[in-house]
Amino acid sequence: EAAVGALGTIAEGVQRSMAVENMLLCGGGSQAPGLEQRLMDEVNMLCNVGDSPSIVQKPDYMPAHTLQYAAWTGGAILAKVVFMQNQHVTRFDYDEYGPGIVPKKCGL
Repeated sequence: EAAVGALGTIAEGVQRSMAVENMLLCGGGSQAPGLEQRLMDEVNMLCNVGDSPSIVQKPDYMPAHTLQYAAWTGGAILAKVVFMQNQHVTRFDYDEYGPGIVPKKCGL
C-alpha cells in the first residue's frame, strides 16, 4: 500500500514512468513470499497504458543473502555522503527554522 501510495503522489509524466519502471525491492521485508507479485499487480492497476512496471533485479555480482541488507548498506553510504556535504537537517535546525530548512539544507 505504501509503495502504491507513494507512486500516486508523483505527477503523471516522465518521472512517474521512470519510478514505475525502476522499482527496487530490498531489505528484510522484501523477502516476504508473494510480495513481488502483489506489488506488480497493484502497480499495474495504477499505471497508464504506456507504462511498463518492472522491478529491478539485484546485480549478478551481489550474493542473494546480501539483498536483505541492501537498504541498510545504501543508507549507510548515503549518510556518509550527505553528512560530508552538510546536507542533513538536525533536530535543532528543524526546531529553530521549521520545515522551510529542508529545501535550503538539502538543495531541493
